[in-house]
Amino acid sequence: MDRPSCVRSRAGKIPPHNNVDGSVAWSTNTSGKSVIGMTILETGNLVLFGKNNSIVWQSFEHPTDTLLPGQKFMAGQRLIARVSASNWSQGLFYLSVSADGLYAFAESNPPQAYRRYGVTKAKKNGKTFMIFKDGSLSLLWDKSWPGPQGSEQGFPLPSSTQYIRLDSDGHLRAYEWTSEWAVVADLLTEDLGECDYPTIPSSSASPNPSKKKTGGTAKLVGPILGAIFGAFLIIGIFVVLVKKRKVTEEEEEDCFDQVPGMPARFTYEELTAATKNFCTKLGQGGFGSVFMGTLGDDGTRVAVKRLDNIGQGKKEFLAEVVTVGSIHHFKLVRLIGFCAEKSFRLLVYEYMCNGSLDKWVFHKNERHVLDWKTRWNIISDIAKGLSYLHEECRQRIAHLDIKPQNILLDENFNAKISDFGLSKLIDRDQSQVMTKMRGTRGYLAPEWLSSKITEKVDVYSFGTVVLEIVCGRKNLDYSNPEESVHLLNLVKRNGEDDRLHCLVDKHSEDMQLHLEEAVKMIELGVWCLQSDFTRRPSMSTVVKILEGIVDMEPILDYSFLTSYPAIPETEADSGISAPPVASILSGPR
Repeated sequence: MDRPSCVRSRAGKIPPHNNVDGSVAWSTNTSGKSVIGMTILETGNLVLFGKNNSIVWQSFEHPTDTLLPGQKFMAGQRLIARVSASNWSQGLFYLSVSADGLYAFAESNPPQAYRRYGVTKAKKNGKTFMIFKDGSLSLLWDKSWPGPQGSEQGFPLPSSTQYIRLDSDGHLRAYEWTSEWAVVADLLTEDLGECDYPTIPSSSASPNPSKKKTGGTAKLVGPILGAIFGAFLIIGIFVVLVKKRKVTEEEEEDCFDQVPGMPARFTYEELTAATKNFCTKLGQGGFGSVFMGTLGDDGTRVAVKRLDNIGQGKKEFLAEVVTVGSIHHFKLVRLIGFCAEKSFRLLVYEYMCNGSLDKWVFHKNERHVLDWKTRWNIISDIAKGLSYLHEECRQRIAHLDIKPQNILLDENFNAKISDFGLSKLIDRDQSQVMTKMRGTRGYLAPEWLSSKITEKVDVYSFGTVVLEIVCGRKNLDYSNPEESVHLLNLVKRNGEDDRLHCLVDKHSEDMQLHLEEAVKMIELGVWCLQSDFTRRPSMSTVVKILEGIVDMEPILDYSFLTSYPAIPETEADSGISAPPVASILSGPR
């Protein structure tokens, strides 16, 4: 979810979830803590926040029976199974993390451990925690002290959304969504020496000592036989799935050699050597890391992007390589080649030595402040690149994630558009297409709420970037006072008061010498931010305005400018794009 929605509650807490019998099963218990709203982040973390955007409560710190990808399970916390699917009250089984591993307990007096996954050579002063990430449930501890990095219980890498849950029978299962939720792994199936599922006394009655030996043996036989049968069944299913996957990979491998006009194909070994084992990291994008590399005898520098957990087969990856590889324009970052070997997915792009635009317009580099001419050239370059995508390709291409982080600069500060990871192809006979919300909060056009989009969503994002370039600040900046957090609100107020010149970047003396031209550029950006997409200009019109071929009518009404409500600066404000639904190819950053 890119644009979190806020929900308010008079009591300052989320209304409790009740069981079928009317008893309270769950509540945030935040009454009296000045909660004014909540948001669900794209990670799945539910956050309640107060008046000063401070986090009052978040679900990732209060696990129930479920862990989401990236969520930490810390020592001292419990993962507690529910009674049943219809009863959310706490059941018999729970998990906890200690200094030497993960323990599964059955609630009794005292609690009985029935499973353990240990951390080898764990140190007593280590801060152990568990995290579900990248297809594995990992036990780790704080890196501030020397020692091994923990142990790992793996299960199939995700091809879609996953989560793990401690079920009411005491099993910790991994679920994955395909057409429905299905179990892909059971993480508490292996026996633990003398420990097996414990015998739990029913009700509160005291056990009969004379029947203890016979009853205990009888209760153990069933679970042991069930575990053996389940183990054989899981092994059989695993063997079938491995064979099927091998056949599929062989078929997909053949299709790579049947498509003409492909970019250069590299082996994983070649790219490992080109990047010197991925030693020089240039940056981190929404879908992976970018590394410096050199190719050929002449040592041509390239940017190698290693994609992480893209959830695609080779056929889908190939289709996107063909699409992006067929796009050639001097204002777009060029795809040189790719690698699709086993589970590895890498993309090789031309190297842009000055990195991304955000490092320069948001004053991350105080030694070099961009002058007016350079900023004008960058805006013109972006406009020309988008005009090509929208109007000059065989199919119109909506980029869907235009932002400063996706604009790269060469040694002469010429700008090129990168990161086609969220792109959407639009046939010429289509006026709109349906797609799920994607992109980055703060750059999203209003029509994303209806999921009916055109290439005009890029025009809206372009308008936001223009304002950021001229004003020298982010469109959402929580370091500013509350009334100045949103750049669009400032533009609206100053525009209505005929004071747009007050917004021009004050870090640059040269910008102050070109106030009149800078104000016209702000007005061009505002024109691109029309809430009605049909009133926004095309990118080819924007190019003509910049070149002085077409005049722009003055902006007389700023009332259409809208902005997002203020929420805490958390993961949603990190500038990371939402996970793509159907497309992952990303340019270097």
